[in-house]
Amino acid sequence: MVGTRRFNGSEQLYQLLKAGDPGTEGFEKLANGFASATEEEAYKRGQRGGGLTLRPDWEACKDRCMMLALRLKFESNYDLRTNLLSTHPRRLVSVKRGEYWGAGLDGTGLNRVGQLLMQLREEIRAEGDEEGVYQATISINGRAHNKVSFAFLAQCGLPGYEAYEASGAGSCHGCGKSINGHPSV
Repeated sequence: MVGTRRFNGSEQLYQLLKAGDPGTEGFEKLANGFASATEEEAYKRGQRGGGLTLRPDWEACKDRCMMLALRLKFESNYDLRTNLLSTHPRRLVSVKRGEYWGAGLDGTGLNRVGQLLMQLREEIRAEGDEEGVYQATISINGRAHNKVSFAFLAQCGLPGYEAYEASGAGSCHGCGKSINGHPSV
């Protein structure tokens, strides 16, 4: 969400930021159309010939714009934020065509999306905003587990965590087992 405007996804916001920052004429003029577009529609609109006038400082600010789109995406989605935090301390690599945002199919790309996600993950951790991550060590069947997500605790049937749905993604930081591989308490 940017101001009071809700976007269908981060791609929509990122592509719109090519026109200007929130509040600028370029941004506001196109905002409603981009906010409600599909990811594919927003991508097409953000390319040359798509109806958007590229801001003159784009090359200098595109990383900042991507970080803003990623930050809003992960701040607004509990499950995504929890999944991002669960990747610590691993290196994140965006495997896609393109030599700037991804690592490329041959691994020679800059991997800027992966780098920005790792930076965001560290910022969230430094802010202490690990909401959704249980900080104490718990014992399940005699084995210590730490930084276990609320979703995992709900799946194990621990009282007080029933409201959180288990996503089935990620792993326990204590033993490395996938969430779905853990026995109930």
